[in-house]
Amino acid sequence: MRISGLKLSNYRLHRELSLEFGLGITVLEGANETGKSTLVEALHRALFLSSRSSGALLDEMRPQPGGGDPELTLRFEAEGINFTLHKRFAGSKGASSLMSSVGSSWQGDKAEERLAELVGAGPVPRARQGEQMKERWGHLWVWQGNAGLNPLDLGANALDQARLLEQLQMSGQLGVQSQVDRRVVELVQQRWSSSHTEKGRIGRAGSALAEAQQTEEIAKEQLQNLNKQLLEQKQAQSEQQIASSKLAELDRAIPLLKLLAPLQQQRKEIQKEINSLVETIQKLVKLAQNTTTLKNELEPEHALIETIKSKYLMLKQRRLYASEQLEIALKEAEQLQQAIKILSLQKRLKEQEIKTQKIFELDNYLQQMPQITVENIELLRSQQQQLQIMEITMKSFSTKLELLEADAEVLLNGEPLLPGSTYSLSVVSLLQTTNFKLRLEPGAGGRVEEAKTKGQELKQQINAELERLGVSDVEAAMLLERKRSELENERKRLIQENGNEDAQLIKFTLQQLPKCEINNASLEDLKHKLDLLLPVGRERRLEFNRLDQELSEIQTELDARSNGLNSKRQQLLLNETLLKDLILRHGDKKQLDEQLSATQKAEAELDSKQKSYEAQLQNFKLNYLLVTIESAQKQREELLQQLAALGVLLRNDGINDRFALLDQLEAALENSSAERIRLEKDALMLDLLRKLLQDEQTAMALQYTAPVMKRLDDYLNCCCKNATRSSIEYQSTKGFLNLKWQRGATGVAWPFSVLSGGSKELLAAALRLSMAEVLAGSYNGCLPLVFDDAFSNVDPSRWNGLSDLLCRAEEQGLQLLVFSCDPSFTASLVAKNRIKLTTQA
Repeated sequence: MRISGLKLSNYRLHRELSLEFGLGITVLEGANETGKSTLVEALHRALFLSSRSSGALLDEMRPQPGGGDPELTLRFEAEGINFTLHKRFAGSKGASSLMSSVGSSWQGDKAEERLAELVGAGPVPRARQGEQMKERWGHLWVWQGNAGLNPLDLGANALDQARLLEQLQMSGQLGVQSQVDRRVVELVQQRWSSSHTEKGRIGRAGSALAEAQQTEEIAKEQLQNLNKQLLEQKQAQSEQQIASSKLAELDRAIPLLKLLAPLQQQRKEIQKEINSLVETIQKLVKLAQNTTTLKNELEPEHALIETIKSKYLMLKQRRLYASEQLEIALKEAEQLQQAIKILSLQKRLKEQEIKTQKIFELDNYLQQMPQITVENIELLRSQQQQLQIMEITMKSFSTKLELLEADAEVLLNGEPLLPGSTYSLSVVSLLQTTNFKLRLEPGAGGRVEEAKTKGQELKQQINAELERLGVSDVEAAMLLERKRSELENERKRLIQENGNEDAQLIKFTLQQLPKCEINNASLEDLKHKLDLLLPVGRERRLEFNRLDQELSEIQTELDARSNGLNSKRQQLLLNETLLKDLILRHGDKKQLDEQLSATQKAEAELDSKQKSYEAQLQNFKLNYLLVTIESAQKQREELLQQLAALGVLLRNDGINDRFALLDQLEAALENSSAERIRLEKDALMLDLLRKLLQDEQTAMALQYTAPVMKRLDDYLNCCCKNATRSSIEYQSTKGFLNLKWQRGATGVAWPFSVLSGGSKELLAAALRLSMAEVLAGSYNGCLPLVFDDAFSNVDPSRWNGLSDLLCRAEEQGLQLLVFSCDPSFTASLVAKNRIKLTTQA
């Protein structure tokens, strides 16, 4: 099967798009958001998604915002015939059509059925689209982000494993399993499945063994119920005898309980009176003892409080003296601080006045100085430098003339030249004698004259500027400017320092301060006196704090003891009041003792009568200490009801012959157990036979891995310099598994899970190509493989090898659609068919 072309309408971001896919390798390059993965999805859904799909799948296919129903037209070749598939996804209104190049056509469900025959897998059921959609052709479709996953983890259905094994058997390289062998395996599997669950547990629901187990359980339950009924009958007879015995005993005990009950009530009342008298006597004794104890404690406590009060008064006087001394020191220190502050403020005020006077003097001096600025100096320097340049120019371009010797008079501009004299000519001159006239013109084409004119202008400008500034030369101007700058900086400094002090604020502060006598003392003398006074004040402060602490502690102790004394006085008053009230209400201790003795004698008489009745009750099993008349009568009524119910139950039990029924149920249980054991033995034999057949199949199926590994190694050697060796296992129950890769001569086969990201992508792609090469026999020798950004982790140094790997797949007849957003990667691939995807407008 080979995909020829795809046309999309209203599919996500693609409003209209038509693509043609050639033979072999087709590279589709496009930046992100150009819809590459959308095309991969559209190809897949054209093959495996029903046109009547609805819900979230349909919503995500529709273009946003708004748009028509998504439509896909897929052209492909299968069974040597060209087909055109058209699907319009519109929920219940969706439509499918399939047409062949030989004139056949199918519509709706028939089109879906014919398409399923061609691709070898039907559309995903609507109820499981979310789970199984991407499993269809999972071995041929590499979705973005899944290139590094192990293809063998996809499962047998996603790998098309049944058709893969069939092609391996038909390749002629393996021993083919006979029809009889397969039939035997299928029959054993069917019989095993009928009695075993999917996890291998015997007793599958609906099987004969499960029915036998259920029949045995029913027989056990019936036998158990019958035994329970027989036990209940026996227990009812026993309970009837016990209830009759209890009823007879209660009938004899109730008259005695009626005589005992009043005695018990009278005894409770007497016991309550005795307890009250004992409690009153104890309270009377306790109050008398507490009163005596409190009186004994009050006298020494009062004496101690008086002693503490004396000590408190003495400490209070000492603290008062210390406070007065401290106050004297504080006042003296405050006066010194006040005087220091006044002198400091006066000193600051005087310094500020001096600075103000100096600023005034500087202002006058600066006003008398010429107003020379840095800009004036820079201008004079510039003009002076230009003048020097002009003078140098005149000297360099002027002509020197020296008369060494002459027979006749020589004239220069009409003036005679003296022998041995040197002249510098900077302008056109006339040199002549009696014999000739010579016109001399200095070089540079008039530049000397120009320099001379410019020099004269500069001299005039410099002289004019010096005259305006009132100085004789440039050096004098520079000195005056430097001096002026220094004076201005000094003035700014003084103004800044004066700005930090506010004379009016200082004067105002001095006026607000109270007057104090300084007596012509200096600021240093006052500070020295204050320094000497500080330790004295500190010592007086410490003495005052110590005395204050002691006084506070004594005050606390005195308060606590006074409170304790008051509390004991209140407690003594309360005890005396309670004692008087108790004696007034109940009498003194002697009277209470006599009353207690008379009450105890009455209790003894009642106790004698009670013991006489209890001695008679002890002959019964009834616990007379826990039974009242009411409870005994209630028990009698309950026993009568119980005897009536037991009588009805025992009369009904006599209707059926339960022992005959017991024999029948025991026989039925024995038969059902025997049948269950027989079926379990059959199930175990089937289990053993199935395991033996599976082991045999696995031993033969191990040959399946060799052809796959041969192809896989051929692909891997295209992209690796060192010789590589792959490893795959096969189990009849689990299929292909344990993919490994050994590179070079290390001897270590690394599991797929520990390989790097790039190695995983190469190994997975090689395995997919190997399986597709085997499966191609079922699809007219060609299968399409789609790679969506499947090699993003492959290092660029491996790109050439990867290109060789894909070229080998092309040589084996496979069709490859490679989608990528990396132009450098796609440029490294050898492909005749290239498609450039651009952003949709």
